[in-house]
Amino acid sequence: MTPAIEAVLGAIRDGYRRLGSEAQGDGTELVGRARHLAPEAWLHVIFRPLSPAEVEELEAALARPVPQEYRALLERCNGLYLFSGSLSLDGLRTSYERTSGTRQPFPLDIPNVHERPAGAPDSAFFLGGYEEDGSLAYLDAETGAVCRCGRRSARPLNRWESFDGFLAAEFARLSAIHGQDGVLVPGAVTTPAPDR
Repeated sequence: MTPAIEAVLGAIRDGYRRLGSEAQGDGTELVGRARHLAPEAWLHVIFRPLSPAEVEELEAALARPVPQEYRALLERCNGLYLFSGSLSLDGLRTSYERTSGTRQPFPLDIPNVHERPAGAPDSAFFLGGYEEDGSLAYLDAETGAVCRCGRRSARPLNRWESFDGFLAAEFARLSAIHGQDGVLVPGAVTTPAPDR
């Protein structure tokens, strides 16, 4: 567990549990009701952790190892859904059944295997994305940097030096544009402005 992962999970629980929380049978945590969006909407979803065997199953599906920086997240939570999906960090999806009532993360195999953006280097491990514009985030397994790119091209729009730096900075940025009740500030954009 890295300090940034622990800090973000703590900030979610400490800052938003007062808006409501619910534990699902598999250990997934729903934190901060977002009734301004829908009766069953939540600001944050912390998916249950993956077992070592599940990480191996994921790596087999991806035909590549999960970078250690992201493995640390998966061992703590199988992805995150932040600020009503403004930013999602993907994981291992074990079911597409909607009747179970158990929430599942977006699957890592979609951007890494089935819909990999053009020009993505082999070292790019796609880990999530932004709902507002569909842009993706990837971790460069060679340098440890995280980049944001469009859905169709891996050309970097933003760059952070590390996964921890990305997670901490993006959680802080999204927190700043959402009120204490989790409502997005009018006119705010949930996708980061491209680097210059």
